[in-house]
Amino acid sequence: IWRGDTEIPGVPDTIRELQRRGKKVLFVSNNATKHRSQYLQKFRAMQIEAGIDQVVTSAFVASRYFVGKYGIGAKVFCVGTDGLRREFEEAGAVVVNPPYVTSLQSS
Repeated sequence: IWRGDTEIPGVPDTIRELQRRGKKVLFVSNNATKHRSQYLQKFRAMQIEAGIDQVVTSAFVASRYFVGKYGIGAKVFCVGTDGLRREFEEAGAVVVNPPYVTSLQSS
């Protein structure tokens, strides 16, 4: 859909045409730094209609796998961006930040 922050010509039109024809379109990314809602913002700017359930990222899949395996309320120490932490929290995990790590971040 884009390379860096540059839209790839013709891609938004193609996606809109697929949607017009009733095709289910999913957006899959291996980028674990962004929350799915951040992708929706980019789609809106490109005039692409999409719902959060159509966006599948590695952060989303990892969070659902973790909660599926260890249960809602399981603790996880996320090393990553706010997008990754949000996905784990929304999946039902408890994101922890040990005091020794928090104190290192303050230094």
